[in-house]
Amino acid sequence: MKSSRELLASEDSIFRVDCLSTIRQFVKAGGATLECVSLLTKGFKGYPAMCNAIMECLDMAGMPEEDILSTVEDFFMEIAREQFDADIADKNFATLGLNPAWIKQLVQNQRWREFFYSLSNAHEGCVFLDFLVQTVFEDGHVEEIVQVPSSINFFQLFYGILTEYAKLFCRMAESNTSAYEIESKFQVLKDLCVRTEYTFLYSVFFYQHLASHLGQPILQRLAEEIQFQAEEMNLSSALRTGFLLDFPEDLLTGEVKEGRGDSKDEFVTVMNCVVDMLVDPSSILGNVSQVHRIMSADQAGALLSIVRKKRVLDLFLHELFHPARRNVLAQHKERVANLVARAVAEGEEDVSQVQQELLSMGKLCIEEYMLANMDAEELAFRFQEDVHCPVVCIAVLSWVRVLFAEDEYRELSFKDKRTVEYLMNIVMMAIERFPLAGMAFQVLQAIFSRSPLNVDQSQLVEFRRVFVRVFLMIAQKGYSGAVIAAFHEYAQGDIDLSLLRYFLSEFLRMVVPPFEPSFCRQMMDLLALPSSQQAMDRPTYRPLVAAFSEQVEQQQQLQNQQDHAQVKG
Repeated sequence: MKSSRELLASEDSIFRVDCLSTIRQFVKAGGATLECVSLLTKGFKGYPAMCNAIMECLDMAGMPEEDILSTVEDFFMEIAREQFDADIADKNFATLGLNPAWIKQLVQNQRWREFFYSLSNAHEGCVFLDFLVQTVFEDGHVEEIVQVPSSINFFQLFYGILTEYAKLFCRMAESNTSAYEIESKFQVLKDLCVRTEYTFLYSVFFYQHLASHLGQPILQRLAEEIQFQAEEMNLSSALRTGFLLDFPEDLLTGEVKEGRGDSKDEFVTVMNCVVDMLVDPSSILGNVSQVHRIMSADQAGALLSIVRKKRVLDLFLHELFHPARRNVLAQHKERVANLVARAVAEGEEDVSQVQQELLSMGKLCIEEYMLANMDAEELAFRFQEDVHCPVVCIAVLSWVRVLFAEDEYRELSFKDKRTVEYLMNIVMMAIERFPLAGMAFQVLQAIFSRSPLNVDQSQLVEFRRVFVRVFLMIAQKGYSGAVIAAFHEYAQGDIDLSLLRYFLSEFLRMVVPPFEPSFCRQMMDLLALPSSQQAMDRPTYRPLVAAFSEQVEQQQQLQNQQDHAQVKG
């Protein structure tokens, strides 16, 4: 460890944050005041003054002030990143403390906040950096902090993030925020919540508890979304506990009073069977048989609450509709269909109808896959005539996704344009009948960029043109932000310009003011891409772009006038 004399003799030691404490140590140890002054003077290099002189020269040379500051900041950030020592930072933090004023000033600058985040991710467990991240959170930058993995290290900070996002989602639900915006914020929070089994379990419990006390469905859905994310991350050891958190405590600890008075033992048996199926889908045959036997005596309302969970329904629909399950015993499928029908039917009289729809459409979908020449027209007709239940519609959409997205089946899907058109007509009918635009968007995203092996470029463009029509319909159903974001990504790839032109022209003809500010930013960013400019650089399409840009500008001017009047008032 360096002595106080060595520290005072180091270059520009007068600028060190601990300079005063070092002087006190030196004098206390018997050092002379004049010697202290001499050491500080000899070590003085004046690097800060040199930096200021360089900045003045750059300013005189005509370099913009923003570029000058950015250059200086980049230099110091790089030095700090290379020389940062977490142990020394923590020691100084513990012994010297920090000046809140300069920290506050730094955290108000976005570039420095991003620098703190990168350091925090690189030095997990550093108390000093955790303090800085906490300060950023207290300054109100919650949506930035949630993207910092190290934010889970402080329980107080993690709890604060969960709380703030609960408030945010409740406000969004009350203000009819677009589904795309809600889901995008869902995704950011989910990524943080599933980083460890601890954060997964706590966040699910937290939002389940809030949802039951506040009566906010959006918080219940958030808890379910976190569980889906955990399943995708293979947090299998936490899934069982997480699944149990979905249910009221009295169902898990007392007697099940709904239905025919099922015992707690029966409830736990069904619960264990279902969780086993989720963790190991190959066990579904025996477990379904046992669950159906327990529930067969009566409607068993409380027990059916287990089956109503989305993950369970998805697993059961996979049994009925996925081509890979075509050889499953008919008796097994009847049991699965019966469980699903009883879980989703509005009344006992509807159970038989829903069950029949599930079995008939499931059989038809699998048979159409098996045929050498798929009769997509007949399938679309049967869908239009026979499908009246949302759960059947969801199952058919999942089947369409499988056909187009999985290598084993996608050659069949792209047999000809008419097949593609009829299958996409099914998707559009689903959107019209039920609020399934979000699921339809996921289906389109999964298949749009995939291409069959034996199709030339011109055919592929024609196929994708059909998909674009569905994208436009989804945008009309409240998912414009999601669709624009998707095409922003496609436009930076190898999308055919005629497809991009078709989407942009039809979309611009479809939208009318007033526009949300976020929508304006998204759309202008998309139109600013080189591929978009090239696609729309034709006499027919330039007026569309010009008209939209003018509408955005007029709306912004009006907003600025209103803001100015508000300030004056």
